[in-house]
Amino acid sequence: MTAGRGCDNVVEVPEAQTAPQRGWEAPVPRYSTAFGMDVHLRSTTVCALDAETGEAVTRRFRGNPWGEVAEWMSGFPGPSLAAYESGYLGFAPQRELSGLGVDCVVAAVSRVPRSAADLSSKNDRNDAARMAKAILSHDISPVWVPSPELEGLRDLAGAHDAARSVSYTHLTL
Repeated sequence: MTAGRGCDNVVEVPEAQTAPQRGWEAPVPRYSTAFGMDVHLRSTTVCALDAETGEAVTRRFRGNPWGEVAEWMSGFPGPSLAAYESGYLGFAPQRELSGLGVDCVVAAVSRVPRSAADLSSKNDRNDAARMAKAILSHDISPVWVPSPELEGLRDLAGAHDAARSVSYTHLTL
């Protein structure tokens, strides 16, 4: 399934079994397991949510051992989808997990639904569970993941713009 007709920035969402269409609605991917992730520099918390039973299994990994995370995810029934909110680590987790065979998307932070209760009980475990629930309820909006080369060019252009905006009057020789 693709989003953004006629747009250069097309987001690819991994294919899965689809639910039957009802009238004008587009087919909705159906996943057996949703993996919500809360990703930080020093830890990664993953919540595996079974779509049939609603059973949730949460595990915390020290650091970002993507191979270990992918191996743990492979023990759950498929098809599955993993998602995390864009943040400090950028697109690295998505690239690493996709390279290891895990269907993974980066969710737009501003588009993930939050309730007042979510804000009052904010922790890694709850954030990962909220992301897994959002996958199963189709409430995530994946962002476009640029190639490493294009991301490098964007970083270079940003650094160039920042360097040009420096005022020479503040420089001391």
